[in-house]
Amino acid sequence: MGDIVRVQDPEIFMTEGKHPQYFIRPFIDTFDQNGEAVKKQQRVYLGRVTEIGKRDAIKKKNEVMTRINRSQVVLQAQIRFGELLDYYTEQFVKNPEKLSVSTRAKYEAHIKNHLLPAWRDHMLCDIRPLDIDRWLSEKGKEQVSIVAGKLVSKPGLSWNTRTDLRNLMSGIFTKAAEWGLWKAENPLAHVSVGKKKTARPHHKLTIEQTLGLLEALPADVRIICEVALYCTLRISEVLGLQWQHIDFNRGVLCVRQRFYRGDVDTVKSERSERDVAMGELAEDLAALYPGDGHAEDYVFSVLTHLKREKAGRVCRDDRAINQHFLRPAAKSLGVYTKGFGFHAFRREAITELAKHAGANQAQRMAGHSKADQSLHYTQADMAAQDAAVRDFQGRVKNGGIKPDPDTAESEIAAKLLKGWWACADSNCRPLPCQCKTAPSESTGMVASC
Repeated sequence: MGDIVRVQDPEIFMTEGKHPQYFIRPFIDTFDQNGEAVKKQQRVYLGRVTEIGKRDAIKKKNEVMTRINRSQVVLQAQIRFGELLDYYTEQFVKNPEKLSVSTRAKYEAHIKNHLLPAWRDHMLCDIRPLDIDRWLSEKGKEQVSIVAGKLVSKPGLSWNTRTDLRNLMSGIFTKAAEWGLWKAENPLAHVSVGKKKTARPHHKLTIEQTLGLLEALPADVRIICEVALYCTLRISEVLGLQWQHIDFNRGVLCVRQRFYRGDVDTVKSERSERDVAMGELAEDLAALYPGDGHAEDYVFSVLTHLKREKAGRVCRDDRAINQHFLRPAAKSLGVYTKGFGFHAFRREAITELAKHAGANQAQRMAGHSKADQSLHYTQADMAAQDAAVRDFQGRVKNGGIKPDPDTAESEIAAKLLKGWWACADSNCRPLPCQCKTAPSESTGMVASC
C-alpha cells in the first residue's frame, strides 16, 4: 500500500446559511468494513467566509490538496494498530531472511502477550508518546490479580524486557513508514524506559568455584562449558561448531554459524563471525577428532538416557543440557543463582580476557559490535580490584620518588617523602620544604629541598 500517484484539483464551494464556509470535496483513501482500501469523497472545510477571502481559500485548498495528492492523509488515520501488527508479523517477523529463529520467537511472544492486548484497537494516529510512556511504566509495576479467590502478585517486567517492547514498537512504526503507511514522526522517538535496573545481579565465580563446577560435570558437558569459558563463545555458537571449523594448524576456532534448538543459521552479527584462539583446548579436541570424512559432523553433543532405555540418545538442546546437568551441579556446589546458565561462562571469559588482554581484544574475541557491550558483560572482580588498589597505594607511598645514587639531594628528598607518608598522624607530618641544605656559596641563601 504505497503512495498513490494522482492529482486532484476540486472546485471551491460555499455553504449556505447564516455563517457560510468555503469547502472542497476531494476523494480520500480510506478503509471499508472489510479492511479494503477504497476512495471516498469527503467534505473538507477551508474556513469561514467572514474570516478568509477567496484568495486565502485557494491557498488553503492547495495546501490540503498537496497532502491528499501525495496520499499523506490516507490510511494512517484509519489503520488500526492491530491490523498493522498482523501485516508486520507476516511480512517481517515470519520472514526467515529478516530474523533468526530465536529473535523471531521473542518478537512473536511480545506481540501476542503485550502489544496486541494493549494497542490492538488503537488507530495509528491516536498512539501518543505520553500513552506509550505510561504503558511502559505500568508494565514495570507489580501486578496483583485474583486467582481462585486468592490474591496473587506478579512482579513487573524487567528493564530489559520493557526496553525490548519499546524497541519492537519503534521498529514497527519504522517499517510502517517504509511501507508508506505512516508519514509522521515515530511516536517512540522520544520515549525512554528510564534508568537501567538489573533484575538479576551477576555474581562472579572464583577460580576455585569454576574449577569445582567443571569437575562436577560429565566429560561431554565439561568440554562444551570449557569452550564457552576459554573462548567467549555463545552456547549456540559452541553447538554450531563442526569439525571443518576447527583449525588445528593455526590453533583457532572458526565461528561461522550457530545451532539454536534445531535451527542452523548464520551468526548473530557481522562481528560475530570471527576466529578465536583455543589454546590448550586444541589437545582435548584433537583427542575427540574422528578423522577425515567428518568435516560436516558436529563437534559437540551430549549422550542422555531416558528412564530405563539402554540405548543412549544424543541431546543438542541447550535448555535440556542446562536443566539436567549444569544447573544441578551448580546447586550441589552452592554457586547457583537465579538465571544461571551457559552464559555465565561467557561472562567469566570476557571479564578475564579484558583484564589480561585489554578491552579491545576481549571485544574482538566476544564478537561484540560495540565496546560498551563488552563492558556490560564484564563482571566486578573484587579480588582484582583490591589487588589493583593495594598495588597503586604501594607505588604511591613507597615509590613516588626514586633516588638518584649520584645525587645526595635526591636521596634526602626521597627519604623525607617516604617518612612523611609513613607517619601515622597527618598533623605531625613534616613538609618537604622543612628540610634545608647548606647555604649556597654564590648567593649565601639557604635553599629548601
